[in-house]
Amino acid sequence: MRVAFAIIALLFAACNRTIPTKSYLVQQVTPTEIADFIDTTNVRHIELESCDEALMGNLILKLKIEDNDIYFLDSGNATIFRFDANTGKFKNRICHKGRGPQEVILIEDFDVRDGRVYILSMGDNRVLTFDIDGKFITSIKTKYPFYSILADKDYKVWLSSKKCNKSGYELHLIDATTAQTIMQIGEFDPNMQMSLIDGFCTFKSSSSNNIIVTEPYDNTLYRIENDTITPYITLKFEDFSTELTAKQKKDLTYSEKSELYSNADQLKHYVDVVENNNTIFVTANCTFNKLGGRNCLIKINKHSAEAKLISLENYQPNKYQPHYNRIFPYSGGIGSAGLVALRYPNELRHNPKFANLDQYANPIVFFYPLKL
Repeated sequence: MRVAFAIIALLFAACNRTIPTKSYLVQQVTPTEIADFIDTTNVRHIELESCDEALMGNLILKLKIEDNDIYFLDSGNATIFRFDANTGKFKNRICHKGRGPQEVILIEDFDVRDGRVYILSMGDNRVLTFDIDGKFITSIKTKYPFYSILADKDYKVWLSSKKCNKSGYELHLIDATTAQTIMQIGEFDPNMQMSLIDGFCTFKSSSSNNIIVTEPYDNTLYRIENDTITPYITLKFEDFSTELTAKQKKDLTYSEKSELYSNADQLKHYVDVVENNNTIFVTANCTFNKLGGRNCLIKINKHSAEAKLISLENYQPNKYQPHYNRIFPYSGGIGSAGLVALRYPNELRHNPKFANLDQYANPIVFFYPLKL
């Protein structure tokens, strides 16, 4: 099962026009410059209701904010929890663990759009659709296994094969009601071996006309345009020493790429993207020789071609740096784009502000607005 963050967010101000590929040089800055990335005057938190029905496990792999609600994928319980994103009040659970036609054993991924929740069931090639109140709508069977889902308009969903099924294509657009395949793009290289990790494995962002995908160990963000995958933005990291050539991207396995990147400060993979007309924010997982893996935040100025990277680490409850673990980008719903950090009560017990929390309660949700 995947342990890396697989996160999907909406691009809230994307343009419909074609934007040429651009390259940006990224400069790494120190954590003291976090205020250039996050609006530190508007950091807030909510306490999630913790009644018996609302208690989540510790394996929260994804969250999604949509229309002032916040949805959590509890992988251990194979269910989606829905809370009010402003008050933390519990609303309902969506889907349950089991072997029935409306249940799943494990959830691979999920997304929310236009009042519907789409759940990608692991291991049995199904996409289940519920309304946001948890009422079951339909379940479809796909011909191949998929590993990432992105809700599109008109009750359609994008599915990513991650180069590990026999469809021959990486990305598929499917009608979530009829199971009809509408589009397939990203044809496999016939000489390329199948892999659970290589390939366009996660959708990063979307709007009505802009869907971004990425590959591990690849500095380029790609987007789906008409029926092709085209380069959108390439980031060149000033302090990072290795960048794969086009031939290496094509020919090397994931393990061989990982070996090239060992003992070096390098990008591992992009996590998510949000943007408006002036700024692009990219969250990324990077590997540092002395620190190991870190979640990082990259800010790109579209007009000046200036880009900066900051490592999200050393979080303290009374400071503004989000903890480098359990960071989820968001956009829309409760305002402009930002980061969400989950902190469990036992992690906050030394802070007087949270001293009276029930140590078995749900996590505290911190919202960090981005300076777009």
